[in-house]
Amino acid sequence: MQHKYKATAPAKEVKTKRDYFWLLPKEFDKVVPLILNHKNTGFNNYKVLNKSLRSFFSKQVLAKADVPMFHAPMEMYNMRTLRAYRATEWMNLVAEYKIMRWEPLPPNPLQHENDKTTKENYALQGSDNVWQARKRICEKYYDNEALR
Repeated sequence: MQHKYKATAPAKEVKTKRDYFWLLPKEFDKVVPLILNHKNTGFNNYKVLNKSLRSFFSKQVLAKADVPMFHAPMEMYNMRTLRAYRATEWMNLVAEYKIMRWEPLPPNPLQHENDKTTKENYALQGSDNVWQARKRICEKYYDNEALR
């Protein structure tokens, strides 16, 4: 394949310690030089840029991820904790599905090929606990006749 530009993520910046690159489509050929030659950020200083990005993250990313804004007092979710929150919810749900013998199991929201990665690196320990799952099932379905 022939492409004029590529985007890269160096090994030192990614957790797999491998270089990643993506070939940019031809439509980017006119835009990339403009971005590379543009020196002014439009922000007076780092604090103004950081405040703008924080606002964007909380209003766009967190809102669309449908998670609480804070996971602890004055500690906003970041991408890592957001993924951990979703992984824990998913592990809880999978445990419930297995007990109820429902098929198919819900897909992994983190899109790992191996569920072990999600379980060991993201979800809270014990999120697939059978007894806790049974308790959640009783709380969810016992009083709600329509769901039962």
